[in-house]
Amino acid sequence: MLIGIMIVFAFDYILRNARSRMMQRAALEIDVKVGQALYDKIMALPMSELESRPSAYWQALFRDVETVKNTLSGPTAILMADLPFAVLFLGLILVMATPIAWVLAVILPAFVIIRWRSAKAVGSASDSERKSGFVRDTLMSEFISGRSTVRALALDEDIKSIWEARQAETIERSMIRGKQAHKYVNLGAGLASFTTVAMTCVGALAIIDLQMTIGALIASNMLSNRIIGPFNQLVGSWRAYARFKQAVGRLSQAFALIEERKEICIAHDRTRGNISIENVRFQYAQDGVAILENVRLKVRPGGMVAIVGPNGCGKSILVKIMQGLY
Repeated sequence: MLIGIMIVFAFDYILRNARSRMMQRAALEIDVKVGQALYDKIMALPMSELESRPSAYWQALFRDVETVKNTLSGPTAILMADLPFAVLFLGLILVMATPIAWVLAVILPAFVIIRWRSAKAVGSASDSERKSGFVRDTLMSEFISGRSTVRALALDEDIKSIWEARQAETIERSMIRGKQAHKYVNLGAGLASFTTVAMTCVGALAIIDLQMTIGALIASNMLSNRIIGPFNQLVGSWRAYARFKQAVGRLSQAFALIEERKEICIAHDRTRGNISIENVRFQYAQDGVAILENVRLKVRPGGMVAIVGPNGCGKSILVKIMQGLY
């Protein structure tokens, strides 16, 4: 028996090492392929699409890649691989200790209900927490980009009050999410302890009635831990699954954006510096206000042209159109 147990431990050690290597390889492939694909996608997007969202949005997409990698190659992925074995262990308990198998048959649906409730509550709270954090990070990104203007106009205190309000909202959302997660985690842990007590009590009565042996009760308790453990972890890990689902949705939206044409099929003559613009009209949206209307301009090589106008009149947009960015 001792030799058999040692063989089982050695086999389990080999399987765990093999699984760890597989997860490391999966993490590497996700990090390289998805990260490179996202970079290429952002570089291929039109300038108007890039400018329609703050820089914090595009930075958050790379954090979403990290979320996907950690979910598909971390403990959450291992947990999903362990769940099918719970069915096997339940079958063994049915064979060895039929009188107490009904306890697990009653308890497991309770874990499923807790998981379903935690999915809705924690998922919604995590989404609200991320949105508030994104708004806060966007403010800091804009502050850093325009720090010279902020210093020149002495806007430190005004921006500080705005940042403190957004920081307070983020902390509040985080506390709400934490309360929801901890409530269901503690509920799952209590249910797991109750399962052990219930199986022991029912098993003791079955032993008195000579319906099963003490060894069967001990083995059933050991197997029940392998069944209840993954379900209990599933309740506690649902925040990771909620973040993973949200990250996949945002990445899917980003990859679905229309790219610019990468190849030009028409051969152009060598540029000599003559630029001519005729009746240029520009607006960000089809139903939006026109920023430029019937603009005409000719620029000859060797000269110098100054574009002058008030703020928001479209000077930078005109230059970008001349550069082919719009």
